[in-house]
Amino acid sequence: MKKSSLSIAILLTLSPYIKAEEQQILNSFQHEANLTYVTDTGDDGTSLWQLDYRYYFDKVDSEQSPYALNTFMAQSSNMGAQYSLMNTEYRGIGGDFDTDSYSIDGTYVFDSNWFLGLAYQHVSPEQQSATYDQDSDTYTINAGYYINNSASLSAFYSNSEQSEEIDREFYQLSMEQSVDSYGVEYRHFFALNTLSGIDLSARLSQEKLDYISISSGVSNTTNLSNNTVNTAVINLDWYINRSWSIGANYQWLDIDAEYIATGDLEWHTKMSHSDSFYGLKTAYWWQISQHFSANFNAVKLFGSDEDNTPDGFLIGASINGRF
Repeated sequence: MKKSSLSIAILLTLSPYIKAEEQQILNSFQHEANLTYVTDTGDDGTSLWQLDYRYYFDKVDSEQSPYALNTFMAQSSNMGAQYSLMNTEYRGIGGDFDTDSYSIDGTYVFDSNWFLGLAYQHVSPEQQSATYDQDSDTYTINAGYYINNSASLSAFYSNSEQSEEIDREFYQLSMEQSVDSYGVEYRHFFALNTLSGIDLSARLSQEKLDYISISSGVSNTTNLSNNTVNTAVINLDWYINRSWSIGANYQWLDIDAEYIATGDLEWHTKMSHSDSFYGLKTAYWWQISQHFSANFNAVKLFGSDEDNTPDGFLIGASINGRF
């Protein structure tokens, strides 16, 4: 009896901790999948369907941060794949085209809090009015460091290549394009309490585009272009609670471009231009059950008055599964 009484007492003492551990297991996941739809309600409509899956090497706790930030706060090695179909419709002049995109990526987090990521993306535009498709392959490498359990600093480099050749009876065209991008990104979640706070991210990048096309036959012309685009982006999201956030973003662009044509048509022009854009947004995460949720978001984009860029309004929804 004494031994039984002692065992019962120990179990009663430990039961809160056992239940807490069981609850933590129930509220964690290693697999995540999303089906997302986004549409732009502007004059030129763009819509996007996206399906993605990601596996996390360590269990991700969903109880210690806002739902949308669980995976960032986990700082876990992971790998994933994604497919998207984007449709752009030119309502004013008619016509539309689809773009398919496939990608795979992975990130490994070392015990020292350094991380290394690799990614590959294949983009295949299928413009109905185009003479040829312009598929591209992009390779990206990024490396960074988790400064603490809620902040990271990283750098990236990517390269994208395109090439096409057309051979007709009276017309031949060859085209090559190379895009090199690199930059740095900082992200930090400033917790106001466990389930609310400010998510801040800042990104600086530069993109260099080199393009050459050679046409012969009816017209013998070589076109060259060298473009440099510098970009600064700041995103700020205030998570009022674990499900609802409101925020704003700002983007600054600086473009230097040079265009040269030789042959039957000869011209040379340079341009330099800077502009700013910003937007307001809100998002809500509805946790339907332990494994499934629905996410809703809306973004109001403000175009540039200087360039008469139209405003935009994006709305999106997704179904999320975590196991």
